[in-house]
Parts: sequence; C-alpha cells; structure tokens
Amino acid sequence: MEEKKTNSLIFIGIENRNEHFRKIGYSAIYFAATFIFLSYTSHAWSTSNAWDIGLRPLFSYDGMESLAGTGGWSVYRIAWVYLAPPIWGLVVSIFSLVAFTAIEGRNVHLRTILFWLAVNGFLLYLSYVIMGIISGQDYGSKLFTGFVAYYSWLLWSKGKIYGILIVQLIISLAYPMLFSKGILQLNYSRLLASKSNGKPIVFLNVFVLPATLGLILVAVATFPMDFRYQVIRMGILMPVALISLLGLALHKAKHIQIVKGGLKPVPLVGLIVLVVLLILSRFWLQLHVEPLW
Repeated sequence: MEEKKTNSLIFIGIENRNEHFRKIGYSAIYFAATFIFLSYTSHAWSTSNAWDIGLRPLFSYDGMESLAGTGGWSVYRIAWVYLAPPIWGLVVSIFSLVAFTAIEGRNVHLRTILFWLAVNGFLLYLSYVIMGIISGQDYGSKLFTGFVAYYSWLLWSKGKIYGILIVQLIISLAYPMLFSKGILQLNYSRLLASKSNGKPIVFLNVFVLPATLGLILVAVATFPMDFRYQVIRMGILMPVALISLLGLALHKAKHIQIVKGGLKPVPLVGLIVLVVLLILSRFWLQLHVEPLW
C-alpha cells in the first residue's frame, strides 16, 4: 500500500504511465549519446592537435595513445594537446545552454538533447579539474593530464597548482545552477512545478531517472573502455545534480515556459532501435583510428 502511494506521488499528474516511461527512456538515450559523443570527440580533439604538432598517435574511446618518450614539448604544445578535452567540454556546454534558450519551447526533443549536451559538457570539463586534484601531481599517474599537466609545465609550485585547481572547482560549483531553469522548462506540468513538493518530483522525472538510466546505457555501451575517467565523471554527476536541485528554488513556475506533457509522444520501436544502435556503437568506439579532422 505504501509502495503504491509512493509511486503515485512520484508520477503525480501523469495520465499515461507507459508513455511517460517511454519519454524518460528517450531522455536517457539523449543523455547517454551526448555523454559518449563528448568523451569520444574530446579524445579526437587531443589527437588531431597532436598531429598538428607533428606527432602521429591514434585514438579510440579509450583515449589517445600515449605520447610518452616523445620530445620537443613546450608549454604551448602541452596546452594545445592536453587542454583540448576540458575546453571542448566547457565550450559545448555554454553553446548548448545558449541554444537551449534561443530555440522555441515546443522543440522539446531538440531542447532535451541540448540540455544533456550542456550537462555532459560541464561534467567533461569539471572531471579534468578533479583529476588534477587527485593525481597528486604525479607525472606517472594516468590522471596527470589536462589542467594539472599544463600548470606543471609552467613550473608552478605544487601548492600554487593545488590552490588554482581548488579555486577552479569552487567557482565551477556555481555553474550547475544554470541547469535548474532548464529542468523546469523540460517539465510536463506547470501545476506540479508550482506546488511546494512538486519541484523535487519534477527533478526526479526530468533529471534523476533519465540520467540514471543513461549512465547504465553508457556502461553497457562502453565498459571497460575509458573506465577510470568515466567513473570520475559519473561520480561528479551527484554533486552537480544536488546543486541543480537546490537551484530550483530560485525559479517560480509562473515565470517558466513549459510545454504541457513534456516530450512529444514517442514510439516504443524507435526507443528500442536507438538503444540497440547505441550498444552496437562500441564496435566503432574501440577501434584505434586516425584523427577525424
């Protein structure tokens, strides 16, 4: 009885549960696809930039081949190669947030894709800040990449490097507040969002359930590729989600443009096809290839 009551509360205001679950499934696919896309293209950028400076590594979803033992490095070259992934993530996140705001509200599927691009782009960026902190500034660590590699090549002291990384982390933690309004805009009911207990339910249906299912899809499609980096990125999602939830209090439903019903009705067959294609993508992702551009 209690379980039935809880289920009714979680899915309050939803007339067709089956259709709602399909919508959550589509959002989960969008989360997983953008997560994988950004991870893969971030390695592609690093590899392409390495080719620009005369090196010839290949890359896969597991990352760019090691450049250990190569010479001719400089601060500029380190930045060009190893800062490409976090900068790519941040640029995509900002662009996606701007596009999300600019696009007409009824394009809910496109806006959902842009929303998850914004979230996953930020996760990509922040993961390199976190990796820099936990790498211990050990040149032999797999996590010694991105910002910490660049700062170390500037010959800064360990204390200064840790200080800058921590400041980056603290400043970055305000960024997820920008996702809060998007969560409400992707909501399916203005009435629900206006209730005192409604926003957490909106958050659960729009963010938590799709992201959780999306992470499962990412794991199925990519495990064990890029495992260490992905675990860090997945772990970062928890505080990002919490900050986004707190940010919901800053917005009132009456000031939010909401499309009743959320995502347009979607066929189950299409959802199944997308899941299969996402899983099959692992056969391409594990190939070691030359830069894409």
